[in-house]
Amino acid sequence: MIDPVLRHSAGQKAFVENAAFEMVRRNRFSRREAYVLLAELAQHGSPAFPVLSDFIRRSDNSARMTAFHDTLCKDHRATSHALNAARAVVTDSATAYLLDPARPVFFNSHDDSKPLIVVFTTAYNNFYMSNAVLASLLTQAGHPCLFVKDPSEYQFTTGIAGFGETWDTSIDALAATLPRLAKGRPVIATGFSSSGFSAVLAAIALKADAVVGFSIRNSLSPHSALPRSRLLTPAMYDRIPAALKCDLAPVLSASDTQVRLYYGALNEIDKRHALSLSHVPQVCVSEVKDTGHTSPRPFLHAGTLVDTIAAATTALPLGQMAHG
Repeated sequence: MIDPVLRHSAGQKAFVENAAFEMVRRNRFSRREAYVLLAELAQHGSPAFPVLSDFIRRSDNSARMTAFHDTLCKDHRATSHALNAARAVVTDSATAYLLDPARPVFFNSHDDSKPLIVVFTTAYNNFYMSNAVLASLLTQAGHPCLFVKDPSEYQFTTGIAGFGETWDTSIDALAATLPRLAKGRPVIATGFSSSGFSAVLAAIALKADAVVGFSIRNSLSPHSALPRSRLLTPAMYDRIPAALKCDLAPVLSASDTQVRLYYGALNEIDKRHALSLSHVPQVCVSEVKDTGHTSPRPFLHAGTLVDTIAAATTALPLGQMAHG
């Protein structure tokens, strides 16, 4: 099961904010708890972040944690800026829907030149940053976007929330819905970490124009030599439908969907998974320097995450390196 302190929801956000204020009020510093809370507040772009950040600076003189703290400050600057810029569109009520793991959310756009982005959220109901932050970035750039959620907490084994209770029925419902939402625009699916595998499979089944994966696993086959996620317990794996226990390489080889994969240079497992698909003609694999599993993070800091996703329908040389 996913730790509820880490799985995004309205209740989770309220809990981590209250826990942060309580830690400061009581003046009781716990390093592990403080940094877990700080990371979650950064992902949410929460106004509680600077309060806890200042308290940690006063309480912890560990040189080892300073760089991590500084990175979280960069996260928060980017996430809070995105939320403030899109406040008129990503309202409090929209944010509540985005934080609800059982509810798909769609934002329309009047810019017919921008592709529809279908975001497959992770087992933590986020995309490293909160769904509200990514929605803010996408809507500010003029993209229509659809956020689809994983009610099973791993690999959409009970379907896609709001679309069906199995993978196949969910894909059929999405296939019937997307033409109405896209209105002739290109469709790009995207997923990070635990949602990347499902985003690629869905993009192929839906005949999307492209899919962008960040730090994805590309095989759930019982015969694969590639390591599985540490989150995927044997019990969870047993619940995955047999049809989804596959390797992406042969599935991709039989499709026309363009694929861009990004992996952090500091994560060897993500690197192995990504490079194992580099021989597939329509797959472009890019390394993100100086980062690990959180490969969307450098793009978030640089303000280029949306452009990176939206550019997926443009051909790139195989193996082009992403900036880090």
